[in-house]
Amino acid sequence: LAAKDGMFGKSDPYLRIFRLRGDGDKDKVYESEVIDQNLDPEWKPFELNLVDLCNGDMDAKILIEVWDKDKLSKDDQIGLVVTTTKALSTEKSIQLKDYKEGRDLDPGTLVIEKAQLLPLIRTPTFLDYISGGAEINLTVAVDFTASNGHPTTSSSLHRRSKNPSDLNPYEKVLQRVGEVLIEYDHDGHINALGYGGILKGTRSANHCFSLKGSGEAQVTGLSGLMEAYKESLNSVKLSGPTNFAEVINKAAESARNAGDGNYHVLLIITDGAISDKQKTAKAIVEASQLQMSIIIAGVGSANFAAMEKLDGDDEAVKSLKGSTAMRDIVQFVPFEKFQGDGVALAAEVLHELPDQFLEYMCKNAIKPKNWPFQLPEGDWTAPAVTSRGLDFETEELEDSPFFAFLSVDPGEETTELEEDS
Repeated sequence: LAAKDGMFGKSDPYLRIFRLRGDGDKDKVYESEVIDQNLDPEWKPFELNLVDLCNGDMDAKILIEVWDKDKLSKDDQIGLVVTTTKALSTEKSIQLKDYKEGRDLDPGTLVIEKAQLLPLIRTPTFLDYISGGAEINLTVAVDFTASNGHPTTSSSLHRRSKNPSDLNPYEKVLQRVGEVLIEYDHDGHINALGYGGILKGTRSANHCFSLKGSGEAQVTGLSGLMEAYKESLNSVKLSGPTNFAEVINKAAESARNAGDGNYHVLLIITDGAISDKQKTAKAIVEASQLQMSIIIAGVGSANFAAMEKLDGDDEAVKSLKGSTAMRDIVQFVPFEKFQGDGVALAAEVLHELPDQFLEYMCKNAIKPKNWPFQLPEGDWTAPAVTSRGLDFETEELEDSPFFAFLSVDPGEETTELEEDS
Protein backbone atom coordinates (compact mmCIF):
# COMPACT_ATOMS: atom_id res chain seq x y z
CA LEU A 1 0.00 0.00 0.00
CA ALA A 2 1.03 3.61 -0.45
CA ALA A 3 2.58 5.30 2.61
CA LYS A 4 0.63 8.20 4.10
CA ASP A 5 2.86 9.03 7.10
CA GLY A 6 5.68 10.80 5.32
CA MET A 7 8.61 9.63 3.24
CA PHE A 8 9.99 7.26 5.90
CA GLY A 9 6.76 6.45 7.73
CA LYS A 10 4.30 3.65 7.23
CA SER A 11 0.54 3.78 7.09
CA ASP A 12 -1.84 2.40 9.70
CA PRO A 13 -4.38 0.91 7.26
CA TYR A 14 -7.92 -0.22 7.78
CA LEU A 15 -10.66 -1.24 5.40
CA ARG A 16 -14.24 -0.04 4.85
CA ILE A 17 -16.86 -1.67 2.65
CA PHE A 18 -20.03 0.12 1.54
CA ARG A 19 -23.26 -0.83 -0.18
CA LEU A 20 -24.09 1.72 -2.90
CA ARG A 21 -27.75 2.72 -2.97
CA GLY A 22 -29.85 3.66 -5.96
CA ASP A 23 -30.24 7.24 -4.72
CA GLY A 24 -26.46 7.79 -4.90
CA ASP A 25 -25.87 7.45 -1.16
CA LYS A 26 -23.96 4.63 0.52
CA ASP A 27 -24.36 2.43 3.60
CA LYS A 28 -21.33 1.12 5.48
CA VAL A 29 -21.57 -2.61 6.01
CA TYR A 30 -18.10 -3.31 7.38
CA GLU A 31 -15.01 -1.66 8.86
CA SER A 32 -11.90 -3.66 9.70
CA GLU A 33 -9.45 -3.25 12.54
CA VAL A 34 -6.41 -0.97 12.17
CA ILE A 35 -3.02 -2.55 11.42
CA ASP A 36 -0.33 -0.28 12.86
CA GLN A 37 2.72 0.71 10.83
CA ASN A 38 2.24 -1.81 8.04
CA LEU A 39 2.14 -1.45 4.28
CA ASP A 40 1.58 -5.18 3.98
CA PRO A 41 -1.39 -5.68 6.33
CA GLU A 42 -3.30 -8.87 6.93
CA TRP A 43 -6.71 -8.25 8.44
CA LYS A 44 -8.59 -10.69 10.62
CA PRO A 45 -11.39 -12.74 9.06
CA PHE A 46 -14.71 -10.96 9.03
CA GLU A 47 -18.27 -11.93 8.35
CA LEU A 48 -20.82 -10.21 6.10
CA ASN A 49 -24.35 -11.03 5.03
CA LEU A 50 -24.62 -11.01 1.26
CA VAL A 51 -28.05 -9.41 1.47
CA ASP A 52 -26.64 -6.52 3.53
CA LEU A 53 -23.79 -6.10 1.07
CA CYS A 54 -25.65 -6.20 -2.25
CA ASN A 55 -29.19 -7.49 -1.59
CA GLY A 56 -28.17 -10.81 -3.10
CA ASP A 57 -27.36 -9.15 -6.46
CA MET A 58 -23.84 -10.20 -7.41
CA ASP A 59 -23.68 -7.47 -10.07
CA ALA A 60 -24.69 -4.62 -7.74
CA LYS A 61 -22.00 -1.97 -7.18
CA ILE A 62 -20.12 -1.94 -3.88
CA LEU A 63 -17.41 0.44 -2.66
CA ILE A 64 -14.17 -0.58 -0.94
CA GLU A 65 -12.04 2.09 0.73
CA VAL A 66 -8.61 1.72 2.36
CA TRP A 67 -7.72 4.35 4.96
CA ASP A 68 -4.71 5.38 7.03
CA LYS A 69 -5.57 5.92 10.70
CA ASP A 70 -4.14 9.13 12.14
CA LYS A 71 -4.47 9.73 15.86
CA LEU A 72 -3.59 13.43 15.71
CA SER A 73 -5.53 14.52 12.61
CA LYS A 74 -8.13 13.35 10.15
CA ASP A 75 -7.62 9.94 8.63
CA ASP A 76 -6.12 9.86 5.13
CA GLN A 77 -7.68 7.81 2.38
CA ILE A 78 -5.11 5.55 0.72
CA GLY A 79 -7.31 4.40 -2.15
CA LEU A 80 -10.70 3.13 -3.19
CA VAL A 81 -12.40 0.99 -5.79
CA VAL A 82 -15.97 0.53 -6.99
CA THR A 83 -16.50 -3.13 -7.81
CA THR A 84 -19.04 -5.95 -7.48
CA THR A 85 -19.35 -9.05 -5.37
CA LYS A 86 -19.04 -11.09 -8.56
CA ALA A 87 -15.69 -9.43 -9.30
CA LEU A 88 -14.46 -10.18 -5.79
CA SER A 89 -15.34 -13.84 -6.31
CA THR A 90 -13.89 -14.19 -9.84
CA GLU A 91 -11.07 -11.67 -10.37
CA LYS A 92 -7.46 -12.32 -9.38
CA SER A 93 -6.70 -8.70 -8.58
CA ILE A 94 -8.41 -5.33 -8.31
CA GLN A 95 -6.51 -2.07 -8.69
CA LEU A 96 -7.15 0.61 -6.09
CA LYS A 97 -7.61 4.18 -7.34
CA ASP A 98 -6.44 7.43 -5.82
CA TYR A 99 -9.36 9.43 -4.48
CA LYS A 100 -7.85 12.67 -5.92
CA GLU A 101 -7.99 12.71 -9.71
CA GLY A 102 -4.84 13.63 -11.59
CA ARG A 103 -2.37 12.29 -9.04
CA ASP A 104 0.19 9.76 -10.15
CA LEU A 105 0.49 7.91 -6.84
CA ASP A 106 -0.40 4.21 -7.04
CA PRO A 107 -2.50 3.40 -3.94
CA GLY A 108 -2.00 -0.33 -4.26
CA THR A 109 -3.74 -3.42 -5.58
CA LEU A 110 -6.15 -5.88 -4.03
CA VAL A 111 -5.03 -9.36 -5.02
CA ILE A 112 -7.61 -12.07 -4.49
CA GLU A 113 -6.13 -15.46 -3.72
CA LYS A 114 -9.37 -17.38 -3.29
CA ALA A 115 -13.08 -16.64 -3.30
CA GLN A 116 -15.99 -18.91 -2.51
CA LEU A 117 -19.59 -17.77 -2.35
CA LEU A 118 -22.26 -20.18 -1.20
CA PRO A 119 -25.92 -19.41 -1.92
CA LEU A 120 -28.15 -17.79 0.65
CA ILE A 121 -31.08 -19.81 1.92
CA ARG A 122 -34.49 -18.18 1.97
CA THR A 123 -38.07 -19.38 2.28
CA PRO A 124 -40.08 -17.95 -0.65
CA THR A 125 -43.56 -16.52 -0.20
CA PHE A 126 -46.54 -16.51 -2.52
CA LEU A 127 -45.78 -12.91 -3.48
CA ASP A 128 -42.16 -13.79 -4.27
CA TYR A 129 -43.44 -16.07 -7.03
CA ILE A 130 -45.98 -13.52 -8.26
CA SER A 131 -43.40 -10.71 -8.36
CA GLY A 132 -41.12 -13.12 -10.23
CA GLY A 133 -43.67 -13.48 -13.02
CA ALA A 134 -45.78 -16.45 -11.91
CA GLU A 135 -49.39 -16.21 -13.11
CA ILE A 136 -52.70 -17.54 -11.83
CA ASN A 137 -54.63 -18.87 -14.83
CA LEU A 138 -58.34 -18.96 -14.05
CA THR A 139 -60.90 -21.43 -15.37
CA VAL A 140 -64.54 -20.98 -14.37
CA ALA A 141 -67.20 -23.72 -14.58
CA VAL A 142 -70.87 -22.72 -14.15
CA ASP A 143 -73.66 -25.12 -13.13
CA PHE A 144 -76.52 -25.29 -15.68
CA THR A 145 -78.53 -28.03 -14.01
CA ALA A 146 -82.32 -27.65 -13.79
CA SER A 147 -82.30 -27.41 -9.98
CA ASN A 148 -81.11 -23.82 -10.34
CA GLY A 149 -84.53 -22.79 -11.63
CA HIS A 150 -85.39 -21.24 -14.98
CA PRO A 151 -83.65 -17.87 -15.50
CA THR A 152 -86.98 -16.13 -16.18
CA THR A 153 -88.27 -16.81 -12.66
CA SER A 154 -87.42 -14.49 -9.76
CA SER A 155 -86.47 -17.41 -7.51
CA SER A 156 -83.91 -18.80 -9.97
CA LEU A 157 -80.26 -18.77 -8.99
CA HIS A 158 -79.67 -17.81 -12.65
CA ARG A 159 -82.34 -15.10 -12.64
CA ARG A 160 -81.97 -12.33 -15.19
CA SER A 161 -82.59 -8.77 -14.11
CA LYS A 162 -82.96 -5.56 -16.09
CA ASN A 163 -81.13 -3.76 -13.30
CA PRO A 164 -77.35 -4.11 -13.95
CA SER A 165 -76.61 -3.79 -10.22
CA ASP A 166 -79.01 -6.62 -9.30
CA LEU A 167 -76.66 -9.59 -9.59
CA ASN A 168 -77.78 -13.18 -9.20
CA PRO A 169 -75.71 -15.54 -6.97
CA TYR A 170 -73.62 -16.81 -9.88
CA GLU A 171 -72.78 -13.29 -11.02
CA LYS A 172 -71.80 -12.30 -7.50
CA VAL A 173 -69.38 -15.20 -7.18
CA LEU A 174 -67.95 -14.58 -10.65
CA GLN A 175 -67.41 -10.91 -9.94
CA ARG A 176 -66.11 -11.02 -6.38
CA VAL A 177 -63.82 -13.98 -6.78
CA GLY A 178 -62.84 -13.25 -10.38
CA GLU A 179 -61.74 -9.68 -9.70
CA VAL A 180 -59.29 -10.95 -7.07
CA LEU A 181 -57.77 -13.81 -9.07
CA ILE A 182 -57.49 -11.91 -12.33
CA GLU A 183 -55.07 -9.47 -10.67
CA TYR A 184 -52.49 -12.29 -10.72
CA ASP A 185 -53.03 -13.09 -14.41
CA HIS A 186 -50.96 -10.84 -16.67
CA ASP A 187 -52.92 -11.41 -19.87
CA GLY A 188 -56.37 -11.45 -18.23
CA HIS A 189 -57.52 -14.52 -20.17
CA ILE A 190 -60.13 -16.73 -18.50
CA ASN A 191 -61.46 -20.10 -19.66
CA ALA A 192 -65.24 -19.87 -19.29
CA LEU A 193 -66.97 -23.27 -19.10
CA GLY A 194 -70.38 -24.63 -18.29
CA TYR A 195 -71.68 -28.07 -17.33
CA GLY A 196 -75.01 -29.83 -16.90
CA GLY A 197 -76.80 -27.95 -19.70
CA ILE A 198 -78.12 -28.79 -23.16
CA LEU A 199 -76.63 -26.74 -25.98
CA LYS A 200 -78.63 -25.54 -28.98
CA GLY A 201 -78.94 -28.22 -31.62
CA THR A 202 -78.32 -31.06 -29.17
CA ARG A 203 -80.60 -33.28 -27.09
CA SER A 204 -78.49 -34.45 -24.16
CA ALA A 205 -76.68 -32.68 -21.37
CA ASN A 206 -73.11 -31.60 -21.93
CA HIS A 207 -70.83 -31.65 -18.91
CA CYS A 208 -68.02 -29.46 -20.26
CA PHE A 209 -68.77 -26.75 -22.83
CA SER A 210 -67.72 -23.21 -23.64
CA LEU A 211 -69.95 -20.42 -22.34
CA LYS A 212 -69.40 -18.79 -25.74
CA GLY A 213 -71.15 -21.70 -27.44
CA SER A 214 -68.97 -23.60 -29.87
CA GLY A 215 -65.22 -23.29 -30.21
CA GLU A 216 -62.81 -21.43 -27.99
CA ALA A 217 -63.76 -21.05 -24.32
CA GLN A 218 -61.34 -18.21 -23.61
CA VAL A 219 -62.65 -14.76 -22.72
CA THR A 220 -60.73 -11.60 -21.84
CA GLY A 221 -61.12 -9.97 -18.46
CA LEU A 222 -63.90 -9.99 -15.93
CA SER A 223 -66.22 -8.08 -18.25
CA GLY A 224 -65.71 -10.73 -20.93
CA LEU A 225 -66.51 -13.46 -18.42
CA MET A 226 -69.70 -11.76 -17.19
CA GLU A 227 -70.86 -11.13 -20.76
CA ALA A 228 -70.23 -14.75 -21.81
CA TYR A 229 -72.22 -15.98 -18.81
CA LYS A 230 -75.18 -13.69 -19.55
CA GLU A 231 -75.24 -14.69 -23.21
CA SER A 232 -75.10 -18.39 -22.33
CA LEU A 233 -78.39 -18.09 -20.43
CA ASN A 234 -80.08 -17.38 -23.77
CA SER A 235 -78.71 -20.44 -25.52
CA VAL A 236 -78.24 -23.17 -22.90
CA LYS A 237 -81.17 -25.21 -21.60
CA LEU A 238 -80.89 -26.22 -17.96
CA SER A 239 -80.68 -29.98 -17.48
CA GLY A 240 -78.48 -32.26 -15.34
CA PRO A 241 -77.09 -34.17 -13.55
CA THR A 242 -74.32 -32.36 -11.63
CA ASN A 243 -71.04 -33.86 -12.85
CA PHE A 244 -67.66 -32.30 -12.07
CA ALA A 245 -65.18 -34.79 -13.52
CA GLU A 246 -65.12 -33.47 -17.08
CA VAL A 247 -64.47 -29.83 -16.16
CA ILE A 248 -61.78 -30.90 -13.68
CA ASN A 249 -60.09 -33.00 -16.35
CA LYS A 250 -60.33 -30.10 -18.81
CA ALA A 251 -58.64 -27.72 -16.38
CA ALA A 252 -56.05 -30.38 -15.54
CA GLU A 253 -55.20 -30.69 -19.23
CA SER A 254 -54.38 -26.98 -19.35
CA ALA A 255 -52.28 -27.24 -16.20
CA ARG A 256 -50.44 -30.28 -17.56
CA ASN A 257 -49.44 -28.39 -20.71
CA ALA A 258 -48.38 -25.22 -18.89
CA GLY A 259 -44.91 -24.19 -17.80
CA ASP A 260 -43.61 -24.04 -14.24
CA GLY A 261 -44.38 -20.34 -13.98
CA ASN A 262 -48.13 -20.76 -14.31
CA TYR A 263 -50.56 -22.04 -11.69
CA HIS A 264 -54.14 -22.96 -12.56
CA VAL A 265 -57.24 -22.34 -10.49
CA LEU A 266 -60.56 -23.96 -11.36
CA LEU A 267 -63.55 -22.17 -9.86
CA ILE A 268 -66.62 -24.43 -9.90
CA ILE A 269 -69.92 -22.77 -9.00
CA THR A 270 -72.72 -25.19 -8.17
CA ASP A 271 -76.12 -25.38 -6.50
CA GLY A 272 -76.16 -28.99 -5.36
CA ALA A 273 -74.57 -32.34 -4.63
CA ILE A 274 -72.52 -34.03 -7.33
CA SER A 275 -73.72 -37.15 -9.16
CA ASP A 276 -70.34 -38.50 -10.36
CA LYS A 277 -68.60 -38.81 -7.00
CA GLN A 278 -66.22 -41.61 -7.98
CA LYS A 279 -65.15 -39.99 -11.25
CA THR A 280 -64.75 -36.64 -9.52
CA ALA A 281 -62.60 -38.19 -6.78
CA LYS A 282 -60.41 -39.84 -9.42
CA ALA A 283 -60.07 -36.55 -11.30
CA ILE A 284 -59.07 -34.71 -8.09
CA VAL A 285 -56.48 -37.36 -7.19
CA GLU A 286 -54.90 -37.04 -10.64
CA ALA A 287 -55.05 -33.24 -10.58
CA SER A 288 -53.32 -33.13 -7.18
CA GLN A 289 -50.04 -33.89 -8.96
CA LEU A 290 -50.38 -30.77 -11.12
CA GLN A 291 -49.95 -27.04 -10.53
CA MET A 292 -53.62 -26.39 -9.91
CA SER A 293 -56.23 -25.81 -7.22
CA ILE A 294 -60.00 -26.23 -7.24
CA ILE A 295 -62.34 -23.80 -5.55
CA ILE A 296 -65.97 -24.92 -5.22
CA ALA A 297 -68.48 -22.18 -4.44
CA GLY A 298 -71.88 -23.51 -3.38
CA VAL A 299 -74.89 -21.26 -4.15
CA GLY A 300 -78.41 -21.80 -2.88
CA SER A 301 -79.55 -23.71 0.18
CA ALA A 302 -78.96 -27.31 -0.91
CA ASN A 303 -77.20 -29.94 1.20
CA PHE A 304 -73.49 -29.59 0.42
CA ALA A 305 -72.24 -32.41 2.64
CA ALA A 306 -70.64 -34.14 -0.34
CA MET A 307 -68.70 -30.97 -1.17
CA GLU A 308 -67.27 -30.88 2.33
CA LYS A 309 -65.80 -34.35 1.76
CA LEU A 310 -64.09 -33.15 -1.42
CA ASP A 311 -62.41 -30.43 0.61
CA GLY A 312 -59.64 -32.64 1.99
CA ASP A 313 -58.91 -30.67 5.15
CA ASP A 314 -59.81 -33.56 7.46
CA GLU A 315 -59.18 -36.54 5.22
CA ALA A 316 -57.36 -36.81 1.89
CA VAL A 317 -59.52 -37.49 -1.16
CA LYS A 318 -59.25 -41.09 -2.40
CA SER A 319 -60.25 -42.67 -5.67
CA LEU A 320 -62.27 -45.88 -5.93
CA LYS A 321 -59.05 -47.84 -6.47
CA GLY A 322 -57.55 -46.43 -3.29
CA SER A 323 -55.22 -43.81 -4.77
CA THR A 324 -54.83 -40.81 -2.48
CA ALA A 325 -54.47 -37.18 -3.46
CA MET A 326 -50.84 -36.07 -3.13
CA ARG A 327 -51.98 -32.79 -1.59
CA ASP A 328 -55.16 -30.97 -0.68
CA ILE A 329 -56.16 -28.88 -3.71
CA VAL A 330 -59.90 -28.36 -3.03
CA GLN A 331 -61.52 -25.56 -1.07
CA PHE A 332 -65.32 -25.48 -0.61
CA VAL A 333 -67.16 -22.32 0.39
CA PRO A 334 -70.96 -22.02 0.89
CA PHE A 335 -71.98 -18.72 -0.74
CA GLU A 336 -75.05 -18.24 1.48
CA LYS A 337 -72.78 -17.83 4.50
CA PHE A 338 -71.00 -14.82 3.00
CA GLN A 339 -73.39 -13.37 0.41
CA GLY A 340 -73.84 -10.16 2.38
CA ASP A 341 -70.10 -9.56 2.64
CA GLY A 342 -68.20 -9.63 -0.64
CA VAL A 343 -64.82 -9.08 1.00
CA ALA A 344 -65.32 -11.95 3.45
CA LEU A 345 -66.50 -14.17 0.58
CA ALA A 346 -63.40 -13.51 -1.52
CA ALA A 347 -61.14 -14.00 1.52
CA GLU A 348 -62.74 -17.34 2.39
CA VAL A 349 -62.71 -18.60 -1.18
CA LEU A 350 -59.01 -17.80 -1.51
CA HIS A 351 -58.08 -18.83 2.02
CA GLU A 352 -56.11 -21.96 1.10
CA LEU A 353 -54.78 -20.95 -2.30
CA PRO A 354 -51.39 -19.48 -1.22
CA ASP A 355 -50.55 -22.59 0.82
CA GLN A 356 -51.64 -24.92 -1.99
CA PHE A 357 -49.54 -22.94 -4.45
CA LEU A 358 -46.46 -23.04 -2.21
CA GLU A 359 -46.89 -26.73 -1.44
CA TYR A 360 -46.75 -27.57 -5.15
CA MET A 361 -43.66 -25.42 -5.64
CA CYS A 362 -42.01 -27.05 -2.62
CA LYS A 363 -42.74 -30.62 -3.70
CA ASN A 364 -41.33 -29.89 -7.15
CA ALA A 365 -38.40 -27.73 -5.99
CA ILE A 366 -39.47 -24.81 -8.18
CA LYS A 367 -37.95 -21.44 -7.33
CA PRO A 368 -39.39 -18.02 -8.21
CA LYS A 369 -37.96 -16.68 -11.47
CA ASN A 370 -34.67 -14.79 -11.12
CA TRP A 371 -34.47 -16.02 -7.52
CA PRO A 372 -30.88 -15.49 -6.25
CA PHE A 373 -31.35 -17.71 -3.20
CA GLN A 374 -31.31 -21.41 -2.43
CA LEU A 375 -34.52 -23.08 -1.32
CA PRO A 376 -34.53 -24.60 2.18
CA GLU A 377 -34.29 -28.37 2.41
CA GLY A 378 -37.33 -30.48 3.26
CA ASP A 379 -40.86 -29.19 3.62
CA TRP A 380 -40.51 -25.43 3.88
CA THR A 381 -44.30 -24.93 3.63
CA ALA A 382 -44.90 -25.97 7.24
CA PRO A 383 -47.31 -23.64 9.10
CA ALA A 384 -44.42 -21.98 10.92
CA VAL A 385 -43.02 -20.50 7.72
CA THR A 386 -46.05 -19.88 5.51
CA SER A 387 -48.73 -17.23 5.49
CA ARG A 388 -52.38 -18.08 5.02
CA GLY A 389 -55.23 -16.15 3.48
CA LEU A 390 -54.96 -12.74 1.86
CA ASP A 391 -52.50 -11.10 4.28
CA PHE A 392 -49.17 -12.22 2.86
CA GLU A 393 -46.00 -11.29 4.75
CA THR A 394 -42.43 -11.67 3.55
CA GLU A 395 -40.48 -14.21 5.57
CA GLU A 396 -37.24 -13.26 7.31
CA LEU A 397 -33.99 -14.23 5.60
CA GLU A 398 -32.11 -17.06 7.22
CA ASP A 399 -28.61 -16.23 8.41
CA SER A 400 -26.31 -17.14 5.53
CA PRO A 401 -23.27 -14.83 5.82
CA PHE A 402 -19.95 -15.14 4.08
CA PHE A 403 -16.48 -14.61 5.57
CA ALA A 404 -13.89 -12.32 3.95
CA PHE A 405 -10.21 -12.81 4.73
CA LEU A 406 -8.01 -9.95 3.56
CA SER A 407 -4.23 -9.47 3.67
CA VAL A 408 -2.27 -6.76 1.89
CA ASP A 409 1.30 -6.94 0.60
CA PRO A 410 3.19 -3.93 -0.73
CA GLY A 411 1.06 -2.91 -3.67
CA GLU A 412 -1.31 -5.82 -3.32
CA GLU A 413 -4.11 -7.15 -1.14
CA THR A 414 -5.50 -10.66 -0.76
CA THR A 415 -9.19 -11.42 -0.30
CA GLU A 416 -10.94 -14.70 0.40
CA LEU A 417 -14.69 -14.97 0.57
CA GLU A 418 -16.27 -18.01 2.14
CA GLU A 419 -19.78 -18.49 3.44
CA ASP A 420 -20.37 -19.84 6.90
CA SER A 421 -22.22 -23.13 6.68
